[in-house]
Amino acid sequence: MKPSVMMIVRNTEGLHNELHDLLNQYGCELVIEESFGHGIEHAQNHFFNAIVLDTKVKDMELKQAIKIFKNLDPNVKIIVTTDSTSKTLETDVRKERIYYYHIYSFDPNDLKLAIKSAISNNIAPHIQN
Repeated sequence: MKPSVMMIVRNTEGLHNELHDLLNQYGCELVIEESFGHGIEHAQNHFFNAIVLDTKVKDMELKQAIKIFKNLDPNVKIIVTTDSTSKTLETDVRKERIYYYHIYSFDPNDLKLAIKSAISNNIAPHIQN
């Protein structure tokens, strides 16, 4: 079985530091990008079980980035993280059929459970590394 691979697109260091032990426990490889553009470029040639997108990244609209990632791999599990939310943001993002929407003020274990679930499902990739 191929190891799980997760990408985090963020502009701060905090998230991957919090998840380091969890990812190591599951033998998950981690790729970190600082812009949606670089993340999309990377996803064009590599398989990811899950992609975590932070709403603070601003090089393109979040909704557009999700659509592009989903066009590259309709089965990728996209997790969106945010410091603050609005009905409009959450509704727009959920319309794109994301896997999980996490607000940082909620229990951090919720995010860890969502990531654990996303990376533990090793579906054979359609793109070979």
